[in-house]
Amino acid sequence: MTFNSPEMIIQDIRAKVEAQRSASRGQVLSNRSSTCVSWSADLLLCTLVRATIRLDPENKEREGAVDLKHFITQMPKVELHVHLEGSVQPQTLLDLAHSHRVVLPANDVEGLRQWYAFRDFEHFIDIYMAISACLQTEEDIELIAREFLIGQARQHILYSEVTFTPYNQLLNNHLNMREQIDAVNRARRWAERELGVRMGIITDIPRQ
Repeated sequence: MTFNSPEMIIQDIRAKVEAQRSASRGQVLSNRSSTCVSWSADLLLCTLVRATIRLDPENKEREGAVDLKHFITQMPKVELHVHLEGSVQPQTLLDLAHSHRVVLPANDVEGLRQWYAFRDFEHFIDIYMAISACLQTEEDIELIAREFLIGQARQHILYSEVTFTPYNQLLNNHLNMREQIDAVNRARRWAERELGVRMGIITDIPRQ
């Protein structure tokens, strides 16, 4: 069994969820509950795909078969754990380092990609602190937040719960914490207005 498009599947499941909500004996759902019901449709969608799409070459050639990569990309999603500083792309880091005269372990994108590869926790912290050293203005903070949200919109990730550590920039670069949070909030408002994606922020203060 195959489906014509991911959009048709989404519409069908959401219609069924709406019908169930309408038939729930007049119970009024809060906005939060309504949101949970909406996301439950997307979870049901994943289950349905696994049950109905065979991942074999013959199925890919059938007319109307769903391309799984496209399907997953287009499916509405949430991301519940991501660090804003850790989302900075190599090219952006190079640009920030050049702007603030910060020396990095590599001076091209490919070199930074290799440096980004996880080795151990100590190396992870080295990368994190190098990125933090390049975040010296509130414009830098807003830039990385906007770029992150653009990437989320491209992947159809409609809500992200993001950890942000303004303390590092305060300690190392004397960047006011209020200005940092204001910069993130400007990016949040812009993304909601222009991209239709939302971001929640968890501020993280290291104990050391």
